[in-house]
Amino acid sequence: MSTNLSGYVFFLLLGFISSGIASSLGLGGGSIVVPVAIAFLRIPHYYLVSAALTMVVGTSLMATYNYFKMGFVNFTLGLALELFTVPGAILGAEVCSKTSHQSFKLILGVLLLITAIRIILSKGKDKDDLDKSNLRTWRGFKRKILLAILLSFTAGFFSGYLGIGGGVLKVPMMIILGVPTKIAVGTSSFMIGITALSGLITYALKGLWNWKIAIPLLIGALVGANIGPRITRALPERYIRYS
Repeated sequence: MSTNLSGYVFFLLLGFISSGIASSLGLGGGSIVVPVAIAFLRIPHYYLVSAALTMVVGTSLMATYNYFKMGFVNFTLGLALELFTVPGAILGAEVCSKTSHQSFKLILGVLLLITAIRIILSKGKDKDDLDKSNLRTWRGFKRKILLAILLSFTAGFFSGYLGIGGGVLKVPMMIILGVPTKIAVGTSSFMIGITALSGLITYALKGLWNWKIAIPLLIGALVGANIGPRITRALPERYIRYS
């Protein structure tokens, strides 16, 4: 599979824009990259997914570094949830590698439609945030541990299957559990890198990774991911929740 200069520039800009937007919300950017690339390019979906996961890893590294300096990352929480997310990512990658291109496009379209409906119907109601120092002691987490496990695994599956970081589920999940919004975004940014790496390794072992797509996306993402955290720090938390 060949990629010309215009293709490299396309993926470079796509990585930059999607990472800049996504990192401000605790996402990886794959939810932007894969649909756009599917719509405009005729490239096998598994190459796009593995390339998107490569970009998500880069986005995660840069965003986590920036959020850590702001005090918005809880590594203990992130690692605990990743115990259930990683198996989901591996399973998602396995299923995707066996899915036809047309079936993949259909499933992707349905998921995007569901996401759009959720955004439209969302009330964006604020909840009182907890102090960061009390993050490890919320009672809500113990009451909703099963929900956290289920959503973590589901986020992992969609990450491996669709090339996303899973932050679209992780951030709302942590907010529901009582985590302050900006800490949820920062912690999700840390988690998506581990999730994406798990799926990426699965694709690479199957020979379903192409550097001509992945590297331009990664380079663009490394630049864009420095912008998102600055946006998050400046925005009121209610606007982040609306997203």
